Amino acid sequence: MRSIRPYRTVLILALAVMAVLTDCAPRRPLIKPDLCMEDPLAAETLDEKTSKGGVRDFQIAWRRLQQGDVAGSEEGFRKLAKVPEWRTPARLGLAYAHFVRGDRPAAMAVFRDVLGSNPTNISALVGMAQAMEAEGRVESAYELYTKIVAIAPSHACAQLRVDITRFQAADSYVRKGVDDAAGGRIGEAIGQYEKALTLVPDRGSIYLALGDLYLRQNDYPHAISNLQQAVDRSPQEAPVKARLAEALYLNGNLEQARDMYRELGEGEPSNSDYAVRLRLVEDAIKWKKVPTEFKEIPAARYLTREMFAALIVLKIPEAVKDQSRPSDIAIDIGGWSRDYILQMTRANLMDIYPGHLFAPRDPVKRGEAAIICSRVIAALAEQFPDMRSSRHIFQVNDLGPGHVYYEAVQTCLLYGLFKLDERQQFNPAHTLSGEDGVRLADSLAHLIGR
Repeated sequence: MRSIRPYRTVLILALAVMAVLTDCAPRRPLIKPDLCMEDPLAAETLDEKTSKGGVRDFQIAWRRLQQGDVAGSEEGFRKLAKVPEWRTPARLGLAYAHFVRGDRPAAMAVFRDVLGSNPTNISALVGMAQAMEAEGRVESAYELYTKIVAIAPSHACAQLRVDITRFQAADSYVRKGVDDAAGGRIGEAIGQYEKALTLVPDRGSIYLALGDLYLRQNDYPHAISNLQQAVDRSPQEAPVKARLAEALYLNGNLEQARDMYRELGEGEPSNSDYAVRLRLVEDAIKWKKVPTEFKEIPAARYLTREMFAALIVLKIPEAVKDQSRPSDIAIDIGGWSRDYILQMTRANLMDIYPGHLFAPRDPVKRGEAAIICSRVIAALAEQFPDMRSSRHIFQVNDLGPGHVYYEAVQTCLLYGLFKLDERQQFNPAHTLSGEDGVRLADSLAHLIGR
């Protein structure tokens, strides 16, 4: 009977060789879990004659590299690179060894050289992308990984690195945008943020930052567009909505801004800032609708009765809140000032003269203005008790107690609406200018914190 020992020896050797060959298949890197090492042989088509001479030598060198024996792998690749048919895969293997050893410039030089003659060499592309990523050039690495996936859609490692470097590249663009904005380079900052959005189009914080930058440039349409995107992605974030409301207000979208501030105020009743901004927007809406004649008041030489009526109604609407008092009918009112005059007479703040005349174009004199202002103060004091002031008697040399203007003038002096001249006289018959009327209306509004 023949001995089976020789066959057993051959079988053991065969199994050992198969194990070595199987282990040498460079598909899962042993150096570092997240390191992509693409077998350069995968990109080569070797004929049978060439393969016999170098496959095993290459696999041994590659195996050493995977196991961390960088020096041993470099020695093997250098020897193999002397064979013309093996020059490219051996150089790529050597480049990977350089990369693992930390000599990225040397590795990148080889990868770049190979790509110069073969731009789609997967092994060189993967190596170059890894080196760029290691150097912090994540934007370029992302572009290369994207190219690799386009060429080889099933490349699992490249697919993984695409997702990772996409976010890293976006963060890099954002950091550059922050630095540019801090340095006053607003245009460059906007460009960086827009690059980031091409990678992470759903990141609301980038839209918010872009909106703020466009606001700084007074580019309100673009600010609104980006801030709306931020709100859509964070509908519960009140500060984001507040920025959008501000942009809408600055762009003249007053009704939209008003509605947004109302919504914000209802959501946070304790936030007084929303109430203040809402009032500003409502005032802007009101002023937007005022007639041209009203806008010409500050430049008017004389303040007329219709001008003063419009100033009080528009600047201090609280003063005409009570419209319940009966008043005479005026037959000489019409045009742009009619509604303002009606509100002032119904609130008993201005008088109608005998004959049902209001005389809308008559100049307002200081004495009449004092009476009107004192009535406005009384109407406001009913709604705002805190504005009441202690009584003080001023010495007015041209108006004594019992004069028709005396009490009204004392009230106006107490609240700082008028001043006496150097002789301590009030001069009730002097006329006022349009600018004087604006100042009086603003001073009255200031009494209630407006």
